[in-house]
Amino acid sequence: MKNIFITLLIISFTLLTSCRNSGSSQKSQFNQSENIGGSLRIDVDLTKQPVLYTSDLYDTMSYIPLETNPDCMIGTISTLLYIDNKFVISDDNTTKSIFVFDSKGKFINKIGHQGRGPQEFDSPDDIVFNKYRNEIIIRSYNDKKLLTYKLDGSFVSEIKLNWWIRALSVLDENTLVLYFNNVVNNNIAKGEEYNFVCIDLKGNVISRQMPFNSDNDKFSGPCESSFYSYKDSLRFFYPYQNTIFNVYKDSLVPKYFINYGKQNIPQDLTKGKTFRETRDELTKLDVAILSSFIETDSILYLGTLYKKHAFSNIYNSVYFKKSGSIITSSLVINDLSTIFPSPIIMCISGDSLVGFCQPLQFAPVDEMYKNASGESKKVNEEMKRRFSKVPDGELKDEFFKSIDNAKFNLTQSEIDFVNSIKSEDNPVIVILKLKNK
Repeated sequence: MKNIFITLLIISFTLLTSCRNSGSSQKSQFNQSENIGGSLRIDVDLTKQPVLYTSDLYDTMSYIPLETNPDCMIGTISTLLYIDNKFVISDDNTTKSIFVFDSKGKFINKIGHQGRGPQEFDSPDDIVFNKYRNEIIIRSYNDKKLLTYKLDGSFVSEIKLNWWIRALSVLDENTLVLYFNNVVNNNIAKGEEYNFVCIDLKGNVISRQMPFNSDNDKFSGPCESSFYSYKDSLRFFYPYQNTIFNVYKDSLVPKYFINYGKQNIPQDLTKGKTFRETRDELTKLDVAILSSFIETDSILYLGTLYKKHAFSNIYNSVYFKKSGSIITSSLVINDLSTIFPSPIIMCISGDSLVGFCQPLQFAPVDEMYKNASGESKKVNEEMKRRFSKVPDGELKDEFFKSIDNAKFNLTQSEIDFVNSIKSEDNPVIVILKLKNK
């Protein structure tokens, strides 16, 4: 999930939040879900925005610094996978490399290398894990390749494609799913005007779906995060439609419909518009956009873009499968690891979320710890001081009130950890273990 976090202390998680409030204020955040035509409608209310605490959703938050040395310098984490107690990380922007680290952050090896020859990629624009074969598949956009490697870096196979594809996933042991944008594929043969294609591991086409409609031929395809694997199921959501589908070789079946009520996107929003025109139109509308989705055994996470409030345009909803209840917010206070930075969550491991923080995020924490003189009670005042210039209003009042009610436990080990993170270091992995609700 390639999202942008907002800030440090008003921790607007790019993923999950939960509610500490009790009584009527908590109940107001719970919405009913409903089965419609075999799919589940999940109602998300964006009109209420409580301030939430990490301790209500997570049992623990673990921070793991990645080893920093000249052989494994990471510019930007584009994709993060957690496989067999290993972190597999791609950097498609700066180093154009793929790195493997162990569970303690120690560097193990690289996978493949950049180039234009056989067994080389122009850029690791996306990586996916084929769990059925314990292999990593690399999508190289510019040279239209799919390269497969083992985790130890040994080469397996290469598929040369006829298209520039926008998204890739694994459907089953022998089937890959491609989503490619016909707008930039001007060499599509007659009878092959589809955007959704299943291929085997040799590149042969098995099936095609989602026919290319000339009425919306200007609209660009989705980003890499449009696919999400959960157990043996593959989910997919098309941009600006707020529907999550189950993917099969011969069909896309609606699984979840995210209902934002009055903020739902008009059905004809993208018709006859380019991607830029669609985005311009969105700035004029009071609408919510499903931007990311993660599923575990106990919850669904829904990331929503909504521009109403000045604090943040990223809303986070947690739908609890067992109870059918949902909580939505965009503001979170980290009271588990005293105001450590908020991570960008990119994958799951069981019922834990896995993400990362950039080392520069720790600098403001270090400064605040120093201003608080190591005293937990002074952290509250320091947090409020830093956000004293935020425009007055109900949300600011609620945020400051929540800070006063928070119980921070500023330990020496936390202070030492923050002090140990240098700006030139590699990113820090974060694992958040969900509570069993």
